[in-house]
Amino acid sequence: MAKQYRVDGKVRMVNRVMAFLNKFGVRPPNTVVLHTQGRKSGQARSTPVTLAVLGESRYLVSPYGAVGWVHNIRASGSAELGLKGQREQISVSELGADEAGGVLKHYFDNLKIVRPFFDAEEGDGAEVFTSIAAGHPVFKIES
Repeated sequence: MAKQYRVDGKVRMVNRVMAFLNKFGVRPPNTVVLHTQGRKSGQARSTPVTLAVLGESRYLVSPYGAVGWVHNIRASGSAELGLKGQREQISVSELGADEAGGVLKHYFDNLKIVRPFFDAEEGDGAEVFTSIAAGHPVFKIES
């Protein structure tokens, strides 16, 4: 059974530290700050995320399920990525399970910290990730 993600004080503090360090380019590979607009409140929201990069394509992956940023980006279809104080306006399209499976496998294989949140094991094939894709939204960055 996959671990359930909970946002507590520790997670909030780590997110703030990561966002602060990101302004100076100090970050793990492919980690940026995702800026969305709250779908109900309209307020600006930001959270550090690690992109999946396959070839020339970039993807937003939610290893923790349909969290706040997922709902916000589904509602708007757009967001901004922040790195070193610069922002890139993006539009996204959500992938279906068949397309998401390979991206999820790549993400799982390359980012060990998220593995407890997947009902998958190291060495599982893409078909396992396709079967659990509904619980881990994946968005292709279009621009």
